[in-house]
Amino acid sequence: MDRNKAKLAAKTKNERNRSKSKNRAVKKKSTNKKNAGKKSEKKSEKPKPLSKKEEEEFRKHNDVPSDLEEGDASENSSVSEESSVVEEEEPEKVYIRTKKRNRKKLKTHANLPVYVVDEHDGTMVCLLRNIETGHLPLEGIKLVHFDSHPDLGNIPDKFNGCQDLYNKKYNIHELYSKTDIATWITPMSLMGHVNFVVWACSYWCDQFNPGTWKLFVGKDKNDGRIKIAAPGNKKLACLEYWESGDSTCKVEDFEFYREWTLMVVRWNKKCRLPENQAERLRQELKTGTWVLDIDEDFFSCNNPYFDEFRDLFGEKTHKMLSKMYGTDAEDTAEMEETLMSMFRKKSYTKSWSRFIKSVLGQKLVGLMNCPNKKKVLKEFHAFLRKNWPNGGMDEESEDEIDLDGWDVRDFFTLDDLHRTGQLACLPHHISTAKEIKELVNEADVLFDSVPPPTIVTVATSRLDRYLPDSQAATIHSFVESMLRNRYDDCEVFRLDKGHFSVDSGESGEQKEKSRFVTEILEPEPEDKASSAALAARAACM
Repeated sequence: MDRNKAKLAAKTKNERNRSKSKNRAVKKKSTNKKNAGKKSEKKSEKPKPLSKKEEEEFRKHNDVPSDLEEGDASENSSVSEESSVVEEEEPEKVYIRTKKRNRKKLKTHANLPVYVVDEHDGTMVCLLRNIETGHLPLEGIKLVHFDSHPDLGNIPDKFNGCQDLYNKKYNIHELYSKTDIATWITPMSLMGHVNFVVWACSYWCDQFNPGTWKLFVGKDKNDGRIKIAAPGNKKLACLEYWESGDSTCKVEDFEFYREWTLMVVRWNKKCRLPENQAERLRQELKTGTWVLDIDEDFFSCNNPYFDEFRDLFGEKTHKMLSKMYGTDAEDTAEMEETLMSMFRKKSYTKSWSRFIKSVLGQKLVGLMNCPNKKKVLKEFHAFLRKNWPNGGMDEESEDEIDLDGWDVRDFFTLDDLHRTGQLACLPHHISTAKEIKELVNEADVLFDSVPPPTIVTVATSRLDRYLPDSQAATIHSFVESMLRNRYDDCEVFRLDKGHFSVDSGESGEQKEKSRFVTEILEPEPEDKASSAALAARAACM
């Protein structure tokens, strides 16, 4: 199991963060369990449209690239006063998908753009927008992806837009709403835009071993989902990454597919990229168009679920939880379903002697993949009985159980425990100053030896806390300084919104002017009239 599987299984908790960063323009109801269902009391005032002159002044003083349209009207539409009184479930947004066409001649940026986003799927928005504006080709893009996580998961559900993606007919707003920080790369390979992906990682990452593989990505005709296959149905070791998420299939099961290549390079414990791997990468980047993408957790990586759990229950308990969830890839789904069933039915509330003799207890022992299975299971059983003696799933309403005072379940539920177990496999390595310095220098040396990229994207990963909070400002400042020194003509665009991300680096002085990443897209057609007015009003608030 890897980041893609874990993040998809953790969809509920991920949505809490997504609501903060995706629902841009209107006040949304709290996603906290205790505030669910409360209506927003604040009414929004419909802004006055800007005159042409006012709009020009706004663009002049807000550092908007000339080739990028202001605003994300689909997410900045005004809310009527009536909707603040009676809140109804909004119908699913219908997006207008447009065919992306090849341009005879690519445009060039006056300065190399460096887009700073927060959540990493914002990189997809920047890349697709540059294809729309004609600064990147429709096909054959090489993505060099520095990260402690591959982000190569597939959209977990059936997506009715697969055929359109394949035909390069899509809406970036819609795709951004369907993907997350773990599933934004493979859709671009299905589109044919990105046919070569380099995952550059540090020595603490083991999701893939270094190597190069030709793969297929397409739509499984059996369930309509995006999946991965190997040519000739070869049983490649790299496919294990997708197997635990049921995201692989045979070539003959594809309704349609495209070929893409994955290259993995990994820095060693001395923070050096082995020369044979560096040379292969240099040769690959000598030709063609490439995009440099840096997630700052490449330099130091936090597992936010680990540190939250450790601080609440202790590191030793987290190791025990890791053993419970650390099954073989083929048993992952069954183990997780079994544990969730146990949580819902509260089967663990039985005494140990009855529990271990039960069918459930024996099944868990059979699925576990660690030494001293019964001892580990006994510790887990005792831990559950102590902290959730009366259950504690998110779906259980508080009035079902008569409690005297607050309990663990009120701030950490069994769903939270389950997500932490799923995410226990994620890398966690807080780098030293020496390691950060060495990794930045080595990356800089590599960039000096290859032609410059067409665009650069930098993900701060602050909202999801994969970048350690204590090092975030230092690392971002270091990375931005390195890029400015390496590429003299670069221009930094902050698309990470002020209160979500770091404020260091030279561009940090303009943080109050930062925008959400979708604001670089074309407004939805029906909302163009109000887009500029909303953006100007938001800038003055």
